[in-house]
Amino acid sequence: MTHGSGYSLFELIVVISLVALGFIIAIPSYQWLEQKNQANVVVNQMVAALNYARQQALIRHKVVSLCASRDGHQCGGEWADGMLLFIDQTAQGNYQAGDSKLRVYPALPANNRLWWNRSENLIQMSPNGYLLKSQNGTFTYCSGQSRQQVIRLIIVSLTGRVRVAEEGGKKCPSK
Repeated sequence: MTHGSGYSLFELIVVISLVALGFIIAIPSYQWLEQKNQANVVVNQMVAALNYARQQALIRHKVVSLCASRDGHQCGGEWADGMLLFIDQTAQGNYQAGDSKLRVYPALPANNRLWWNRSENLIQMSPNGYLLKSQNGTFTYCSGQSRQQVIRLIIVSLTGRVRVAEEGGKKCPSK
């Protein structure tokens, strides 16, 4: 008596179990990769905004301000709420009549945090590309909630230059 060329029920269950186990192992790695990619997007957007502010200050020979903005029409809120970039005619750091809006940046994805280690949620570039009022400092970015968060530092020098550093193995500080 010969058996058919098909697979037994036991063999099918073993294969399905192995495939399921592979998915269980792979999903956390995929989520971590997705989180790192999202961190790269956010950090690159911030670096681009800072570089654009510096470039516009140099080209236009005006003070250019970048501030945290909840609504894209005035300064206020946290950096994760969104940002407003504008030519600051009075160098006051508040968007007002006579200022020219250059760009509005949207809020960060949920549970992502970004904060500046200075007291003001404002950066101003002088017409020579340097930071106004010695505002050099560091932005700290923390990715969404996870057992292993992505932390990046966006460091802005007094000369207006920007660089990024990775903070591996640390926990996001509570703000």
